[in-house]
Amino acid sequence: MNLSDLEKALKGLAVVGGNVPATAVTTAFHVPDLGLRIAFIDPQQSQSMLGSDAPGALVLEVDGSGAASKAGIHVFDTIEGIGLHKIETVDDLREAIRKLGPGKTSFMIRRPNGRKTISVDCPNCKTE
Repeated sequence: MNLSDLEKALKGLAVVGGNVPATAVTTAFHVPDLGLRIAFIDPQQSQSMLGSDAPGALVLEVDGSGAASKAGIHVFDTIEGIGLHKIETVDDLREAIRKLGPGKTSFMIRRPNGRKTISVDCPNCKTE
């Protein structure tokens, strides 16, 4: 499925905040230091929505002036890992967000055209 097909498929569903289907949102997180809103997508949701069965964190919104945007993260990207944390459960996502600290962190991203690693520089991130 290419990005255009994905966008067409998502437009027909109920939408939260104008970006992502309400059925996709199980647990959503706002990470202001990164300029991101993300939601954990389990394997069943991913399969029904995106045609993929791998879990991850679907990017719902990206603030254009935030660290994530500057690094090249886009709406509809699926974050499969943050730093050394693989995102397989909502608790994995929660833990990875808590451990974000200042400096550069690798984000493993899945897109319709493949996977890539993006380095996000977040000087304002604080470890909880």
